[in-house]
Amino acid sequence: DDQRRCGAEGKAACQHFVACQLQRQVAILESQEEGYREVCDAPDGIFQAAWPRTEYRRSMLEHQMREDERKRQLPQPGDETFIKRVDPADGAARTKPELQQIYTAQGWSEQEL
Repeated sequence: DDQRRCGAEGKAACQHFVACQLQRQVAILESQEEGYREVCDAPDGIFQAAWPRTEYRRSMLEHQMREDERKRQLPQPGDETFIKRVDPADGAARTKPELQQIYTAQGWSEQEL
């Protein structure tokens, strides 16, 4: 009797969990549909002058702004701080600041480097 009751409770818990997950997925799809309708209805397409009306579009634009900011903070291509060079003394790859630190401590000049 106890085994049957535990099995029924476990089944009910699983069904509840699945129902909650499906509700979340439906909510996400509805949100995406709203965002899609907002873009399609806008006279200028994706680039609306006004802040988006739907939660989905607002969250996507906020994410894009955060990503754009993060990309602006990345080093520029060719940044001397990150380019590694082979040190002829031992064959190790080091950045220019690392080489300068090592060899200026040994008395090398900037021109010698």
